[in-house]
Formats: sequence, C-alpha cells, structure tokens
Amino acid sequence: MFASAVSIWEIGLKMSKGKLRIPENFPTLLEQNGIELLSFTAIHAMASTLLPSIHGDPFDRALIAQCRLESMTLATRDGGMDQYGIAILKV
Repeated sequence: MFASAVSIWEIGLKMSKGKLRIPENFPTLLEQNGIELLSFTAIHAMASTLLPSIHGDPFDRALIAQCRLESMTLATRDGGMDQYGIAILKV
C-alpha cells in the first residue's frame, strides 16, 4: 500500500486551513504502519497535464497520472475518476 506525496500535500493544506487535524509526523506514522510513501516526480507532473479534461481538481489529476504510470489502483470515493481507465477501489 502506498500514500502519494500529493495526498500528504493536500492533507497538509487542509490541516493548515483548520479543516483537518492530524499529527505533524503523519508521513512517519504511515511508514511505521507499513505504508510506503510515493514521490511525485516531474514525469508524474507532466503526465497529469496531458490527461483529458474530465476532472479539474489538480490533486486528483496528479493521483490519476501516478496510478496510470505506476500501474496502481486508486482508493477513492470520487466517482468521476474511473473515466480515466485506471483501476479504482471504491471506499
């Protein structure tokens, strides 16, 4: 199981706006619980800009690009992401 740097970034932004409370060492806690951290690379960034304009959220587009390039399954509640031809685990 992996946690994308994109998700950590988005969670951190929500935390900074007071919308979410998590420990500052959240990434470390993930790793301690067997979840690998997945870096967001320049290749992922470029791939996210080349996706069809089905979904407008840049964080979601970044996750979609990562899943496509890394052949991963995306765990999400967002129903619009399945239009990109990636494996989805509905949560």
